[in-house]
Amino acid sequence: MASIKAVKPKEPGDVGPKAPAMKPAPKKAEQKPKEPKKKGKSGRPSAKKKGV
Repeated sequence: MASIKAVKPKEPGDVGPKAPAMKPAPKKAEQKPKEPKKKGKSGRPSAKKKGV
């Protein structure tokens, strides 16, 4: 997803109509919070083990 977003914003035509349409999209909002939550849980235990 990150790669697709980076490529679309490069075009001036897509940046205008796509930027505002993507923000209100409920699908992207749901996926974003899910990714950081999973990474934080798995990242916290691994970081603690490495630190110890």
